[in-house]
Amino acid sequence: MKKNKKYWILGVALLFLFIFVIIAGTTRLATDSGWDTDYDTGSSSSSGDADLIFLLFRLILLVIEEPVIGIPAFIFVGLFLIFALSSSKPKKVDHTKNMQWIANNIVDTANRPILLNCYQIFYDTQMAWMNFDYEKLRQLLTDELYNSYKNQLDALKLKGQKNIMDNFTVKRIELRSKKVEENVETTEVFLSVSFYDYVVDANGKVVRGKKSTMVHMQYKLTFVANIKAEEICPNCGAPLTKPNLCDYCKSPIQGLSTNRRLAKKEVMNQITGGM
Repeated sequence: MKKNKKYWILGVALLFLFIFVIIAGTTRLATDSGWDTDYDTGSSSSSGDADLIFLLFRLILLVIEEPVIGIPAFIFVGLFLIFALSSSKPKKVDHTKNMQWIANNIVDTANRPILLNCYQIFYDTQMAWMNFDYEKLRQLLTDELYNSYKNQLDALKLKGQKNIMDNFTVKRIELRSKKVEENVETTEVFLSVSFYDYVVDANGKVVRGKKSTMVHMQYKLTFVANIKAEEICPNCGAPLTKPNLCDYCKSPIQGLSTNRRLAKKEVMNQITGGM
């Protein structure tokens, strides 16, 4: 009787630990690079795989030694996995639905256009990064952030790799602060969003991340915008007549535009896998 009780407790403990390994996996980090996901952390780590193998081994051993307890536990775990895997695949969410979600859920009418604009910039930046669209990135980012992204994209292209991101789903977005100093408006936004994020080689083979695993990211996004457009090049003093470029010295210029540009994208929290 005591032996049966021991294995019953072991079976329940293994079951809960098994579910925890599948679902859990939270990692906090902070970064300001183009890479959103830390592919070396989260529930997809090698230590998690080792724990999973160990748990499966213990379940099989329980079935052999105590089939009365082990078989129902094994069946329950199998049914749970089938249900979890079949229901974990989220429906396709397009960009329009996210914009509609923001418009419908932001009750502050004064901040609603700001948040819609900021999310549009975030999304366009992700798409431009994925498609190696340098010109689009130059329009969306400050010079400092653009140069950082360009260097990373150059290295990615040299390896023949591409960062795929898909199925963005906004969970939460809010305006944290907005201030004006001299000629610059600075806006900070909190964004919680889920999406697929992985890297493929020239043959389409996944080399980083997982194609079927979503990442859930929380960002602090910082945007800047000029209140008044600059009229002269800060590098040579020539009159500015074109967006993003000085005709005289050919220097890239961000100061001409009064549009918001992404200055920082900091990851506050990352969850890989189920939530």
